[in-house]
Amino acid sequence: MPREFCEHLGDYSHNWIRAEAAYKAMGAAAGKLIAEGPTDDCLDLMEVTLRDWQFEVKHMRERFVVLVKCGVIELPSQGGDEEDTADTEACCAACGFEVPRLTWPDWKSCDTGSPAFRGTELNRNTVTAPA
Repeated sequence: MPREFCEHLGDYSHNWIRAEAAYKAMGAAAGKLIAEGPTDDCLDLMEVTLRDWQFEVKHMRERFVVLVKCGVIELPSQGGDEEDTADTEACCAACGFEVPRLTWPDWKSCDTGSPAFRGTELNRNTVTAPA
């Protein structure tokens, strides 16, 4: 996730940075949970960081919608094939700065369809109680 935005987007850049920090904190908590198992401390930390990440992303998306409605951010045109616009980003109406899409690269699905964190398939056996 980029850290620099054009000056026209105002507080949206701050929302983005906060969402990025919350995402990194949640990733660190998930890594700790996998490494240490489901201790009370790890589970509490995971719950708090997940809630913080959800909060920050929600507010960032709300600000994005407001900026689109106000005409500060322009969305790609929806004409033509969906594949034609898949690589087109929303951009600042004033300067053309491409507003990056939200991505969460640490979290993917495995070939089996199960969720994965940093390449490790998550299932009931991934996080086990410490001995």
